[in-house]
Amino acid sequence: MLHCYKLLGVDFPERGFLLFWQLPLKDKLKYFDIEREIISLKAIAERTEREEELYKLLDFLGADPVEKVDEAFKAKYEVGIREYLDLLSEF
Repeated sequence: MLHCYKLLGVDFPERGFLLFWQLPLKDKLKYFDIEREIISLKAIAERTEREEELYKLLDFLGADPVEKVDEAFKAKYEVGIREYLDLLSEF
């Protein structure tokens, strides 16, 4: 697949294969475009606002967006998105 992407002129990181397999290529590439914005959410002090902004960024992924990208995020940052942004349940 990487070879095919290169032939098409698509710069696709290997961890992109950890994204939900049914996502279209354009959505996978968009995730990598917004990943830095996800990281920047950590600077938002209010937990609720952080979570709302995360879901706004990932809205294009439909239902269960974090689950669709979490493995690719973990591959780079060594923790899941919710843990990174301190959004884990407090139970």
